[in-house]
Amino acid sequence: MMPKPPRSKFSKLMRVPERDEEDMTLCIAARASKFEGDNVKTSIYFCADFRIETFAASSETEYKFHKVADSWAGMLAGNVARASELLDLYSSHLAGKAPTGEQALNELRIPV
Repeated sequence: MMPKPPRSKFSKLMRVPERDEEDMTLCIAARASKFEGDNVKTSIYFCADFRIETFAASSETEYKFHKVADSWAGMLAGNVARASELLDLYSSHLAGKAPTGEQALNELRIPV
């Protein structure tokens, strides 16, 4: 039987000390492009946890990715009631529209 190697003083994961700040939620979206000759293939990747909060409590129970309109997605972060209200606002505004590029950015500025 082989002896175990000696343990380093850093072999255990170092824990971050408790913070006085609030917990945070996570929503990330990233665009990636793949070049195939003269063609560019673009994809969007989403990452989120399930943590949501209301005025009374928070939990790990919400799917944060929501369809806003055709070809449009929205992600929740922070207070559910406020984020849902914003998603509803954009869902109404973007219904039946499919803007791209600079036109898309201008459309997103209109409701707010």
